[in-house]
Amino acid sequence: MKLPKFRLRRQRVGVVGLYRSGKTVFLTSLINHLQNHNPRQFRLGRGDVKLIFAGQREPSRFAPFPYLQYRNELVNARQWPTKTRGISEYTFGYYRSDWHVTRGEMTLVDFPGERLADLMMAKASYDQWSDLLITIFRNHDEYRALAEPYLGAFDAGVPAESAVIEGYRQLLLRLFLGFRPIVSPSAFLLSPQGHWLGDVPEAQYLDRCFSGLDAARQFAPMPAAARQQQPDLRKAFAQRYDEYRREIALPLARWMRGCDALTVLLDVTTLLAAGEGMYQGNRELLSHLIQQLSPGKGYFGLSADVLSTVLSPVHGPLSALLDLNWHEIDRVAFVATKADKVHESDRPRLADLVREMTEGLIAAHQARAVSLEVGYFACAAVKSTRSVSEGKLQAFVGAGAEPSLFAPSRVPEQWPPTWQHGQFLFPNVEPWIPPRRDAAPDHIELDRVADFLMG
Repeated sequence: MKLPKFRLRRQRVGVVGLYRSGKTVFLTSLINHLQNHNPRQFRLGRGDVKLIFAGQREPSRFAPFPYLQYRNELVNARQWPTKTRGISEYTFGYYRSDWHVTRGEMTLVDFPGERLADLMMAKASYDQWSDLLITIFRNHDEYRALAEPYLGAFDAGVPAESAVIEGYRQLLLRLFLGFRPIVSPSAFLLSPQGHWLGDVPEAQYLDRCFSGLDAARQFAPMPAAARQQQPDLRKAFAQRYDEYRREIALPLARWMRGCDALTVLLDVTTLLAAGEGMYQGNRELLSHLIQQLSPGKGYFGLSADVLSTVLSPVHGPLSALLDLNWHEIDRVAFVATKADKVHESDRPRLADLVREMTEGLIAAHQARAVSLEVGYFACAAVKSTRSVSEGKLQAFVGAGAEPSLFAPSRVPEQWPPTWQHGQFLFPNVEPWIPPRRDAAPDHIELDRVADFLMG
């Protein structure tokens, strides 16, 4: 006798991506496969599980993820979709053939990668945020040279407010052009209205991009000595910072902590191609992300982070209960995307590099959590190349009518101690996705990521 599906399992999955990680394509292909599940093409469980899509639900909090728009861009324009401009979500119901009394509902939440740099504000005052950024700018090689003009301006005294803001905006622009991921406040790159710096003509960068909520509410980090010398300027910056923190950083942190699972996408090929500076900057950003979200399932519905604060004689229970969240991130997937840009013989090394890069950042959270599953994967949401002999790939490159044959760089077995920009080359390729909407694209191990997230 068939049993009723009286139990509902709800799950919210946050999807974040670092620079050029392909987050939009990842979500578009994943949704396509879940809507039209083919067990032979997309294996779940032991490989014999059938997922039945039970319809899209109305979004509960954010704008709907524009799935069909992105899929049409992939099919009709043969180009990768436009980047994420705001937080969006895709909620759907489903049944699984191996669930006898349970039906599922999953929400995929898409977070803009630029906002990750603002997470360090969630638990920091203006002074603490300033000290953190100034320390990074002074002590991290990948930032020191770029930040030297800004920090040097304080050596002879504190410049006027307009000079401080202008100097910091110029630094933010250098960080963006130098592929450094810690650009905070992120409104300089992605305004609260969704305007992205990459769409602004180069000559207008500093006219249209602001270090704050708008032109009148800009702020910048100041060294401790400068804050003491100019208390009025420090007070003005702190007030604007607090407003930005309330409107941007705190809601983002709460929304992300409210997820049950987290997917972190990294484009290892871009990190290799860009050089060690970009690698170190991205690892620093990941460190702050994990610290702020503090993943791990604790006791009695409390995350391990909140539980430790409740028991702390310093903080006490009240401050912890203010952050109480009955959701807990108990699964984290670190995913090397665009695995089709390397030869199939090198793809396992992508997952190894992701593990090497991130394992140490999350190990302490695993050690103290009651439950925290961490997975490391290499996948391509849309497989657009074919591996052939001698380490070569075949794919459409540029506007060519016929596929090209080329040899990408070999993926190292581990991250090199040092390497330069351009030492590794992985050419961009055009996407190919079936025009028929119920036919999902070829992929590389996207199903393993989905199976892990579903548990």
